[in-house]
Amino acid sequence: MGIIENHQHIYGGVWSDGAQWFGEGFTSKRIKDGTYVIEFEQPFSKIPAPVCTINGYEWKTFDKSIAVIEIWENRFVCTTSDPRMPADCTFTFIVFGDV
Repeated sequence: MGIIENHQHIYGGVWSDGAQWFGEGFTSKRIKDGTYVIEFEQPFSKIPAPVCTINGYEWKTFDKSIAVIEIWENRFVCTTSDPRMPADCTFTFIVFGDV
């Protein structure tokens, strides 16, 4: 986690089961198939900007996507899926915003 002047950036990785893979300044959990909540230890002062990317071997992830479906000052929710339905998948993220 880094705070530069009045800005914060948090980055990390989350395993498909919702466990934290790497990074700091957040907790993560899987709440249902393909749906994850990332909570920030230091909330942002306004809605931040999360960017997420699927992670894994090409042959296992080429058909997967990720979408940020809800954003608040203290957390965001994202979902991973294949073309048919939600599917658990490892992902990485970075979040920027004001504190």
